[in-house]
Amino acid sequence: MSAKNKVILYSYYRSSASYRVRIGLALKGLEVEYHGVHLLKDGGQQRTSDYAQINPMLHVPSLRHGDFVLSESMAILKYLDHLEASPRLFPEDSQVEARVIQICEFINSGIQPLQNLKVLQHLESLGLDKKVQSEWTQHWIRKGLASVETLLKETSKSHCVGADWTAADCFLIAQAFSSRRFGVEMDSYPTIHKILNHLESHPAVLKAHPDNQPDSE
Repeated sequence: MSAKNKVILYSYYRSSASYRVRIGLALKGLEVEYHGVHLLKDGGQQRTSDYAQINPMLHVPSLRHGDFVLSESMAILKYLDHLEASPRLFPEDSQVEARVIQICEFINSGIQPLQNLKVLQHLESLGLDKKVQSEWTQHWIRKGLASVETLLKETSKSHCVGADWTAADCFLIAQAFSSRRFGVEMDSYPTIHKILNHLESHPAVLKAHPDNQPDSE
C-alpha cells in the first residue's frame, strides 16, 4: 500500500467497536497508522473540534484511506473487503452475507448500545449508582448473548458462520471482551464459548487485543 493510500485508524484501545475493526485489519494484513482517541481523558478526546471533523457522531473507530474518511465499524469492515479480498469478511453468497450481518446486528444494535459509555454516563447523570449501572449492563448483555447463542447454534461450525472468518467473528470476539469487563463470562453460552476457544488465540486477534494497543493503559 503506497504512502498516499495509507490506512489511518482512529481508535480507543478498550472500545469494542474499535476492536472489531482492528481484528479485520489484522486478518487482512493491512498496514495501519494508529491514532489513539481517549474517550475519558481531557473530557473525552472524541469531543474535540478536530475529531468532530473526522466523525461528527464523536464515536470511534474512524478510518482514513487517502482522502476518504469513514466511520462505523460495520461500514469500515465492509470497506476493508475492497482493499484486500482475503479473507472476505462479508461472503459473496447473498444469503450467507445476510446471515453474517444478522449476527453482527444482534451485537451492534441489540447489545453494544446498551453498554455504551455515553449511555452509562447518562445513567450516572440521572443519579444511578455504579451498582445499578452494573446490573443494567449485565442484564442487557446476558439477554443479548442468549439471542446470539440461539442463532449461532444454527450457523456455526468452528466460526460464527461455517468454518471461515467473517465480520461476525470480529463482532463476537470484541463483544466477549467487553462482556467480561462488565462481569459477564461466556461459560453460560456453550456455542459462543466453543467458538471463542477456537478463535481468541489467533495471531490477528492477539495483535488487535486491547492490551496490545499503543494507547493501552
